[in-house]
Amino acid sequence: MRNFLPVLGLALVGTLLSACASSAAALTPDQITAIEAYVTDRYPDEGAGVSVLISVGGEPQLVINRGFANLEWDIPNDEFTAFRLGSISKPLTAVALLQLAERGTLDLDVPVSTYMPDLPAHMGRVTARQLMSHTSGLADHVFDARIIPFIRSGMTFEQILVMHGETPPNFEPGAQYEYCNFNYTLLGHLLSVLSGKSYSDYMEQDVFAALGMAHSASDDRRDIVPHRAQNYAVEGDVFLHAENVDMSHVGAAGLLLSSPTDLAHWFDLLTQGALISDHSRTLAWTEVIPADGEGGGYGLGFNVRERNGAPFIFHTGLTPGAHGAVGTYPDQRIVIVVLGNGFHLPSTGSAMFWIADEVMDAALD
Repeated sequence: MRNFLPVLGLALVGTLLSACASSAAALTPDQITAIEAYVTDRYPDEGAGVSVLISVGGEPQLVINRGFANLEWDIPNDEFTAFRLGSISKPLTAVALLQLAERGTLDLDVPVSTYMPDLPAHMGRVTARQLMSHTSGLADHVFDARIIPFIRSGMTFEQILVMHGETPPNFEPGAQYEYCNFNYTLLGHLLSVLSGKSYSDYMEQDVFAALGMAHSASDDRRDIVPHRAQNYAVEGDVFLHAENVDMSHVGAAGLLLSSPTDLAHWFDLLTQGALISDHSRTLAWTEVIPADGEGGGYGLGFNVRERNGAPFIFHTGLTPGAHGAVGTYPDQRIVIVVLGNGFHLPSTGSAMFWIADEVMDAALD
């Protein structure tokens, strides 16, 4: 066990990559200093930590790396570290399905039993749009105590269905919003059925390799993944290895790994219309309002809201030993990535929002 929290004289490792990388909303020296001070104060440079990347116009303007990707080998986190994404996997999954919809392979508004006829009736009647927007009414499986024996050994979709297939829905499809990991676990299986590949193979071959995302992969604990961050928990002031969890039990809801550089690149491609059409992107970034009129601020795979007078699109992720957040002001072509490999570190979501406010001041000046 290593005790790293009470550390004095922390070294700042923030690096300005290109002060003039983009003429759009370039960060000022004062804003760079403020962001560096904020991140340094929240995340000590010992123990598990974070990597923060801010890009403007597709070019990284500021990278701040704190803590270690591997404490036992003293390997620091950096912008190429492959962090566990957790639920940040959901927007990548949603865009992959929207691409299939644009090719005519998927209809977002027919029952998913059209493609998966062996599903239980209450699952088969929902649509891909309802699953993507968390308005399906299906119950979540990750809180079922019967999942515990599979947490470390792994779980196939067929095993999930055996366990969860008779769990009744919480409400009628489209009636209301309720965030549910199972929605995306089912969507990952749908992607596999439509593509003829496993979810992992599809994402690694048709997304990561196709887009040059060299530091992204599926989070299979058996695979050798270059630059993969180890995951840590904190008890008191002591860092320990996080529970050895096999992420196959959530599938597409949280199975991916990526680096700040890759994730910023993917989000910038998305804002520029390189991944899906403007029409599909508008669908993804428009809040879905269910029948009860109470939207959850969620589109198709993305949290959507207005912040600082501009559209702000984001997602967060939380898994054993890791948490992260990514957000974009698409109109300003600003992307903010905060990925961490320590559970119970200060919230990466809060850090992303604080940085988003600071960065937008630059865009508005």
